[in-house]
Amino acid sequence: MKRKRRKYTNSSEKDSGHELNNLKSLGDLIKEGRLALNMSREELANILKVGEEQLIALEEGNKELLPELVYIKAMIRRVAEKLKLDGDLLIKTLQEDNPVNGEIVENKDWASKNSNKNRVFQRFRVSLLIAIPTILLTFIGQKYISNLDRSITKNTPEQSLIFLSSIKPSKVKVISISGLTLFEGIIRKPLSYPPNQIKEIYAEKPNLILVKSSNGQAKKLNKMSSLTWYKLKSSGR
Repeated sequence: MKRKRRKYTNSSEKDSGHELNNLKSLGDLIKEGRLALNMSREELANILKVGEEQLIALEEGNKELLPELVYIKAMIRRVAEKLKLDGDLLIKTLQEDNPVNGEIVENKDWASKNSNKNRVFQRFRVSLLIAIPTILLTFIGQKYISNLDRSITKNTPEQSLIFLSSIKPSKVKVISISGLTLFEGIIRKPLSYPPNQIKEIYAEKPNLILVKSSNGQAKKLNKMSSLTWYKLKSSGR
């Protein structure tokens, strides 16, 4: 009677096959970690300086397209470092029957949260880059209009100026063509402006305000028809 020969399997081969069987689970974890960082396979492959086809094979658990196990482990550690995952736990997942992925998922969630923070910061930077020029342009525009009003006053010959004075202290507000306030308060000394710079005058007591051109006689504001003026309400009423 013939004895049946027992078939012995090399333990290293058995472990190697077992580890490769868990490649698919590990590949899924790597893929999720990569997507959490919003990174494409091409980008990750370029960073790792490996072929994109090798990265695809690793994520899909295709052992036919991967090198020997020792090289696979080295590649896993490099991938884990770039994706902010725990390389030791990934290797442990590759070696165990029931992959322990709780801590890996936790690390993946941390990477995802870190990525979200980076996105918020990037959006804040974009908003800031848009807001700063807008504020600067508004400030420069107002400065330009103010300087333009002053330039008109400075470059206008004296004979064409209009002088404002007050018989008794009373409040006056002078508005320019551009809408800026040229003067607001009580006239204590004569004011001078080009005729084409003044848009309107508000006076608490128009009959006390004197308007005089360089070559004319002084007239009370309430008697002027060539200037637009309005009665300014008293703050005490």
